[in-house]
Amino acid sequence: MAIETEKKSVFYVDDAPFCAAGDGVSNDRAAIQRAIDDAYLCGGGTVVLSPGKTYLSSGLFLKSNVELLFGDGATLLQSLERE
Repeated sequence: MAIETEKKSVFYVDDAPFCAAGDGVSNDRAAIQRAIDDAYLCGGGTVVLSPGKTYLSSGLFLKSNVELLFGDGATLLQSLERE
């Protein structure tokens, strides 16, 4: 789900269509990367990792004009798996 704010969109990785689990066990790479890609395609924006959740992901590719914002207590852990 994207919310327009001052010409910038905000993408919450937990919301559809991304649906990241944020449980620290499931690999959320695809969901987070899709949110980053969608923000980029919209001309830029903010991708939000929800407060208090733990996301597991292998390598992410950040793009121009895309900000990755960590809510209070949000954690991003590196996964050894590619997907």
